Amino acid sequence: MDMNNYLDSLKDKIGNLPEGYKREILKDYENHFQEGLLVGKTENNIACELGEVDFIAKNIIEEYCIEHSEKVTAVKHTLKAIYAVKRFGVGTLNLLIGTPFVISIVVFVISLYILDVLLLLTPVFLLLNLISPNLPINFGVNILMVKILIVLVFGVSGYLLYKILKKWSAKFFSWVFRYIIRSIKFQVLN
Repeated sequence: MDMNNYLDSLKDKIGNLPEGYKREILKDYENHFQEGLLVGKTENNIACELGEVDFIAKNIIEEYCIEHSEKVTAVKHTLKAIYAVKRFGVGTLNLLIGTPFVISIVVFVISLYILDVLLLLTPVFLLLNLISPNLPINFGVNILMVKILIVLVFGVSGYLLYKILKKWSAKFFSWVFRYIIRSIKFQVLN
């Protein structure tokens, strides 16, 4: 989205605010575009960095309602101010409660990758054990067929775990990244 479309869209979304306040906001965003263009960014990149117009307009209106709540007697604006405070509290809880849970799941997935590597390396360990029995590699049994069976079970388990991780981990880490970015944007913009 180029600068003019972005600013026009923002102007439409904050249309109910006083003209002076709107001009000030639009001038701030126009200055942001101008500064970005001076450092070599494109208008589309600057618009992406600023974020979605709907979300920004909603935050601008909420900020205005909070700043001017003592001047405004309308119940609607007071409720918007209360809603903005509630959203800030929910965002804080999201970061304090949700993020550690997500991080623990990420650590669990990483440990599954480590387990997968170890399972896939069991055939190498068996070969090393067969070539040099003096190495401290112990399968718990001395019967070659049982060792081969253990290696097959671990190898197949490792391969299946690899397929599961390959299928789901990219989606999971993408979701984690979006979750953290949304939480940070929520906190910064509120």
